[in-house]
Amino acid sequence: MENISTNQAVKTTQALKADIVSIEIENPVMLTELIGFIRCKINLKNGQSSQAVANFFLTKEGTLKPKEVSIEEAETLAITKALAYIGYNYEIDI
Repeated sequence: MENISTNQAVKTTQALKADIVSIEIENPVMLTELIGFIRCKINLKNGQSSQAVANFFLTKEGTLKPKEVSIEEAETLAITKALAYIGYNYEIDI
């Protein structure tokens, strides 16, 4: 990924906020007792929209093991994917 300055990142974030009409996050859907997914949809002022899905994996105790993804991390990942699908790229560390 290309390195950008903090000033460029702030301008990009401000432009993105100005473009977004809504971010819709559905309730988590459980596929099994321990595995589920979250769907996100982003709507922009220019009429474009984007959807993405991210999975999460829980343990029986509700704690995470390495390589498992929490519901909150899945929400962040779904939003990031939806933004990337419409041309906004952000690097996240999950």
